[in-house]
Amino acid sequence: MEWTFIICTHNPNQERVDFCIKTIEDLQIDNYEIIVIGGNRESKKTKNANITFLDFDENVRPGWTTKKKNLAAKAAKFENLCIMHDYFALDYNWYNGWLQFQQENHNWDIACNPIELINGARAWTDWLTLNDPKLGKATPIEYTDWSKISFQYVSGGYFCIKKTYFLNNPLSEELGSHEREDVEWAERLQKTWKLVCNKYSIVRHTKVHRDMSVWRKKLK
Repeated sequence: MEWTFIICTHNPNQERVDFCIKTIEDLQIDNYEIIVIGGNRESKKTKNANITFLDFDENVRPGWTTKKKNLAAKAAKFENLCIMHDYFALDYNWYNGWLQFQQENHNWDIACNPIELINGARAWTDWLTLNDPKLGKATPIEYTDWSKISFQYVSGGYFCIKKTYFLNNPLSEELGSHEREDVEWAERLQKTWKLVCNKYSIVRHTKVHRDMSVWRKKLK
């Protein structure tokens, strides 16, 4: 599989970005690229020719993550996009997990993966309901349960998506970070998307995240 990894960042998170990049490089994928968008990096020189740093004027609108993701997706070379914020690290078996999953499930538009918080607990937002008539909203689901995809949510912090599908269904640039931009996107697409969960490819947070304050309550 060929992958474009899109990392959305801002200052002063260069160290986190470099760690995220390293976990991608460690996967040893034959055909891949990394697009970093945002932040004012002191030097954009790198020994890895697969890395591109895209300029983004943070002063136009702080937290304009929707614009960043849409722009980076247009610049991507490959059909498989992994879009994430800069506080994620990929498990060393992430790519092998995708190869296994692809043998079982070829047809998908958007995919979620298991996400672990820095304390090792599951991030309850990795595979959950948004407006399910029985379970309500914000209810975590088993990774093998795909029966509720018409009522689910996809976190804007991390998701995988086909480029063609994303370009046809971009994030709303009228919204920015923490403005329910991913909720609006899910509500717009959930009746037609082919949403799947690849349980084999784990990702992890590299910082304390607000989800840690509610993870035990949500998963008990």
